[in-house]
Amino acid sequence: MKLRITSDELRLRLSAADLERLRQGHGLAETLALPDQQFRFELVCDGVDIGAVFSAGSLRVNVPKSEAVRWSVSDEETLDAVIGDGCRVSIEKDRRPD
Repeated sequence: MKLRITSDELRLRLSAADLERLRQGHGLAETLALPDQQFRFELVCDGVDIGAVFSAGSLRVNVPKSEAVRWSVSDEETLDAVIGDGCRVSIEKDRRPD
């Protein structure tokens, strides 16, 4: 799972292995070890809407499980939503080889 953040967009790009985990209804997580702390980001199959929360050094993006499973096997390239005051959350399929 790759993470890209700009001033108005949060974008996750998922590999084929990531998509397989989603198809099975599982979430994904990565942890970046920084010198004095860790930054964790995760995609969880939870909730009723696509959303994101940042708390205690952890960024959590949620997508409804049924939508994640359906999307993971579909031809659709992107799941996205606008949250808060205009922040776009995009979850994309990365079709390049791992």
